[in-house]
Amino acid sequence: MRAFYDTLSRRPDWVDDELLARGGEACRAFGMDAGLVLAYGSLLGGYRTAAALEPLVRTGRLAGGETLRRIQETTLWWRAVTAPGGLAPGGEGWLATAHVRVMHALVNARLEADPTWDRELRGVPINQYDQASTLGVFSTSFLLHLRLLGVRVSRADAAAVMHLWSYVGWLMGVDEEWLPHTERRGRRLLYHFLANDPPPDANSTALARALITMTDAATTGWRRRYERERALSVSCWLLGPAAMRDLGLPYRPPWYGLARIAANLPVSHVVGRLPGGRARLLARAERQARAQFARWGGEL
Repeated sequence: MRAFYDTLSRRPDWVDDELLARGGEACRAFGMDAGLVLAYGSLLGGYRTAAALEPLVRTGRLAGGETLRRIQETTLWWRAVTAPGGLAPGGEGWLATAHVRVMHALVNARLEADPTWDRELRGVPINQYDQASTLGVFSTSFLLHLRLLGVRVSRADAAAVMHLWSYVGWLMGVDEEWLPHTERRGRRLLYHFLANDPPPDANSTALARALITMTDAATTGWRRRYERERALSVSCWLLGPAAMRDLGLPYRPPWYGLARIAANLPVSHVVGRLPGGRARLLARAERQARAQFARWGGEL
């Protein structure tokens, strides 16, 4: 454990604390749209390939009634990573990411020792390819989908976000050759992942349904129906009809995606550019995050 800690403490020369700070601030300033994109654009879109899903199903992560709790845990980790000073050595986000890396190692050890694990077909359970692809979900895909919701992402903010998640990837154990670093390189990597990923399977449809219905246990009546319809609508806007068919999900008109564009054009593109605009966006985002957790039956 000492050797592991020492390895993580030796930061690469390319890590820039100012970029980490700006990247974390930008991620948080995107507010509720960041959560929508990560859940119904990046995560749901990732289910369209069967590449990395078997470990999720076998460990019970993001499946069935556990989905909402796992999403809450991931949200808390994301907030720790993007918090001011969160990725400083020993910071909350730094420690949480190291913890995730240890958990991945334990899952690998357990599944590789399982005689039912088909290594010839699936390789190492949590491998470099799948980790790098997931890193693209939090960085490159994240930025692409935010723009689809009308969010203004400046060139400087995009560069900082990519830098932050490249460092998170390094902490998670992703090899240097798989780190995106820039949005242009991230898109190129994402293209190669998508071009070589296997098609969706039964795990894809099961996980997709679990994600769309994850708030069922925390809501009732009209609110439950609204949350489902909202999830389907924004998913259709971000991923398109073909992806919904691949995931076994019904198509819905993209009313919620269009509503977010209407809300983001004045707020993100106008208020965000004014003096003190970033502070207003951050305060708004914090209110949205607390309201979301309250709807889930918890608190930040």
